[in-house]
This record gives sequence, structure tokens and C-alpha cells, in this order.
Amino acid sequence: MKGRPLNRSLATRPAICVLAATVTVLVLASDHIPLGVPGEWVWNRQSWPADIFDAMERFLPAAGIGGLLFGLACFGSEWVSDDRRLRTGLLLIALSVTGFGWMAAVQHSAAPAHRAAKPYFVLYDPAASGYFFEATFKMNSVDEFLRGYEARMREGEVLHIGTHPPGLFLLHRLAIRLCEASPTLVHALNAVESRDARQAIRQLEFPGVRPLEDHEIAALHLVSTLTTLAAALAVLPLFVLLRTFADSRTAWNMCCLWPTVPAISVFAPKSDVLFAFTTTVVLTLGVVSVVRRSALAGISAGVVLWLGLLLSLAHLPIVLVLVLFVLIRAWRFRDRRVKDDIRFAAICAGTVLVATAAWSAATGCNLLRVWQLNLTNHAGFYEQYVRTWWKWLLVNPLELGLGVGLPLTIAAVAGIVTVLRAAARSDQKSAGEAAPAADWTGTDLVVASVSTILLLWLSGKNQGEAARLWCFLMPWLLIPVAVGGSMPRAESPTPKRGREACWRWLLAAQLICGLATVSRVSGFSF
Repeated sequence: MKGRPLNRSLATRPAICVLAATVTVLVLASDHIPLGVPGEWVWNRQSWPADIFDAMERFLPAAGIGGLLFGLACFGSEWVSDDRRLRTGLLLIALSVTGFGWMAAVQHSAAPAHRAAKPYFVLYDPAASGYFFEATFKMNSVDEFLRGYEARMREGEVLHIGTHPPGLFLLHRLAIRLCEASPTLVHALNAVESRDARQAIRQLEFPGVRPLEDHEIAALHLVSTLTTLAAALAVLPLFVLLRTFADSRTAWNMCCLWPTVPAISVFAPKSDVLFAFTTTVVLTLGVVSVVRRSALAGISAGVVLWLGLLLSLAHLPIVLVLVLFVLIRAWRFRDRRVKDDIRFAAICAGTVLVATAAWSAATGCNLLRVWQLNLTNHAGFYEQYVRTWWKWLLVNPLELGLGVGLPLTIAAVAGIVTVLRAAARSDQKSAGEAAPAADWTGTDLVVASVSTILLLWLSGKNQGEAARLWCFLMPWLLIPVAVGGSMPRAESPTPKRGREACWRWLLAAQLICGLATVSRVSGFSF
């Protein structure tokens, strides 16, 4: 679909960005507006800086890195090019590194006690997850652990362990083994670890449990770093995905917005942050396999999807997105491309099934049965913890909006409306006969991803903690911003200077919202 003019005047768009950032700050500043549903689930607030010196210590690092990210984004917007792939690749690597720096720096804006303990509490304490604790203190044999995993799922634990496949346990076990085998790696990780962080883990250790050894603490640091780095690296598959239907400049501008999503920094290094990367990789490979007729991309999508499902069933919605994407294309075009689409989708699905069968045969862990038990246990959560469906039906979109950032959320909603209006006005037959498939890829992706989000919302699967549990779908909201004309495209008749000013206001507003949210919202209570 060709680029469309802005559906709002440029004069009002900066005002919208400023208003959205202001509303975010006011909501977070107020202690009278609950961040959730009282009596069921509410996110806690952290204290504001005590004085000007405390504020400078907390906010200056993020302000510096945020300015660097803003400058790189503006520089890259001028230099990214379809014809200069090496230069574009280097810019994306620089964006990933700077985005990682922003995520680390903005977490420094939290209260000192919180920011020092958070990375270790999130991964060490069983109340927060329990995967590392299990891998360190209870997993004597990986083979025995996997053979007994199905029986353990039958116990019906409804929190972290009972609702997840074994992949996260194995991930932590691998990190521990790597650090145990490499003193050099341990030394490097210790060299970049702060003294406050090392003291924090000692305070978090459980009485009656042996103290962690140096290589185990290093493994915690390794997983924490790699999880946040993976979230930053999501710009790489995201750029490839956006390039299937948009020019490189539009793709770059959207990717620059991704590190500013507040929820990623609030909840890092929780595994939910990692899933934003893995689901984006699967979506990108799946779309590429269909649009560009690549069997290799289809197989790769199946492999990454299977690895993701080994970690968490949060990857299941991406299956629905891809299925809807193929069905929408089939309805739109109704020609030989339908058979090709189904063939490449089958390649992806077949890869997942083959990998699942091979895993079950090799380990004695029936992964299909484990997934079924995980879903059953997840449903059992709401039998033990009171949740009111209609209340969360109202709260979840608001929580998602704050988690993504209100400025970006407004841009996404505007893009969705524009896409749906344009699709409704289009003549289906003429579009299917005359338009290249790539022209409709973005539109079909918007419809598929938004439909999945709506179904997930209405299903009530996440009645509470949507800002954390929905991290995996947050990159999808950049697609309608790119497609719908709420961010101008290269073909738009809007003057270049106006288009760039609009995008820069959005980026600046997102940085402000990210700083305010991370400094004020406590994603974990300890």
C-alpha cells in the first residue's frame, strides 16, 4: 500500500506528543491513581528523588545516553539507504549498542536500593521466577530432570514453574556451566559488576541455603546482560520485517523507537523481555518465507519458534499471527500464491513437529504433553487468585499503553485506523489483480497482529501484569505506525522537514515517558 498523507495536521502532532508525555508523568506522579485493580493486582510506585543531587545522580546517565540515542536516530535517518547495505548494517549495530546503553542507563533512574538488587532478585528469588534457583540447587542431573518434568507438571503448580516448559531451566543451567568452565568469562563479568550489585545478591540469599559461588553469581550476571541485550537486538529482525513493505528510512525510524518502550526497561532482565526478541525473529522469518518464497526462512522460522516454545508458551500467539497473515493473503489474492503461501507455512509447522518429536525421543520428555499441562496449570491460576474479567478488560489496554509509551500507543492506534479505512475503501478484485503482493504485506500484517492482540485481550488470558506478560507483542505495534501513515512515509507529499520534525517529537516524547516510567514504577516488589 502506498504511503498516505498525515491524517492530522503537523501543527497538532507535536502537541499530541507533549500531551501524551505530560499525562504519563502526571499519572505516575499521583499516588491516588492505582496502576492496576486494587485488591487483585497493582504495580507499586517507587519514591521520587529526595533532592536535586539525588535527581542528578539518578537521571543524568539516562539523559546523556538518551541524547546519544536521539542523535544517532536523527543521523541514521539521513544516512540509512537501500543501496548501502554495509552502512545500513553498521548503523543498525550502532543502534543496538546504543539502545542497550539506554536500557541500562534508564534503569539507573530507579531508587538506588531497587536498581542494585533488581537484576539478581528477578533471576535468583523463586518468588520472581525460580529457574536459576532450581538449576543451581536442585538439578543434579539434566537427564533425570527432563525425564521427570511431565510428572512435575502434573503437580499443578500455577505460578512460574508449572506454567513453563523446561527451556528456561536449561538456559540457566547452561549459563552456570559456561561460567564454571571459563574463569576468564567470570573475571570479565566481575570486572563490569558494581560493588552494590555484589552486596545486593548477598543480602538476597536465602538463610539455610549455601552461598552462591563466584561462577554462579557470574552466571546470574551473564543471563541478566544477555536478556537485556537480546531486547536491544530486536531492532535487527524488526528492520528486516519492516523492509518487506516499507522503505529503509521508515524501517529505521520505527526501529529507533523500539528501545524507548518503557516496559522493556522496567521488567529487564525477566524472561518476558527476551521473548520480545524471539517472537520478532519468528515473525520476521515467517513473513519473509511467505513473501519471498524462501524455504530456508521457513525452516529457520520453525526452528526458532520451537526453541521459543521450549522457553515459554508466550510464543503461541505468534502462530496465530502467521496463520491469520496467510489466510488474509489467501482471501485477498485468490490465485496461485495461495498454494505457495500454504506450502511455506507447512514447512514452518513441519519443522516444529519434527523438532518436537526428536526432542521427546531423545530426552524422554513428552513436550506436547508438557505444553498441555502448562496451559491447564495456567488456567488454574485464576481458580486460586481472584480476578474480575470485566475490570481487566478495561485496565489491560491502559496498562499496555503505559507499558509501550502513550505517544507511541497513540501513533499505533492512528495507524491502525488509517489502515482499516484504506483497506475498506480498496477494491478487493482490482487490488488482487494489479497490486504486487509486497504492497499489501504491511496491511495484512497489521490486520493479523491487531486481530491477535484483540483476541488475547478478550480471552482474559492475562488478567493482571499485562505490561510485563505482553512484552512479546509490543514490537507489533510499530507495524501500524509504519504502515498507516500516522508516521509519514517517503512517498508522502508532506514536506521532508515536517515529516522529520514529527518523528523527532515522537522519539523525544517516548524517551521522556521511558525515563518517567522506569524511575517511578516498580515491576518487582522486594
